[in-house]
Amino acid sequence: MNKAVIFDMDGVLIDSEIVFTKCLSKAFEAAGYDVPAAEFYRFAGIEFPKKFQTVINEKNLPVTVEELSVHYRNVQKVLLQDFGPMLKPGVLPTLQVLRSAG
Repeated sequence: MNKAVIFDMDGVLIDSEIVFTKCLSKAFEAAGYDVPAAEFYRFAGIEFPKKFQTVINEKNLPVTVEELSVHYRNVQKVLLQDFGPMLKPGVLPTLQVLRSAG
């Protein structure tokens, strides 16, 4: 008999919103603009280029989505290396039980 458990990772196993908002903020910071991470929570579920364009328009910044995207990817490479701190409570014991159950 085949056994399987399928999880949707983001929102079920990990809470990545904190990290992604930090990535967005750091992308603006790398381009020379101070946009706090807290400003990005309103964009949950929206693609990052749209988030960038909205903030660029709202703040009338002379920066492009493409430029911010390069910074965003560079920051992501650093901040998304370890998913451990993003694990939601109870995930690790659940995964351990599932593993031991085969």
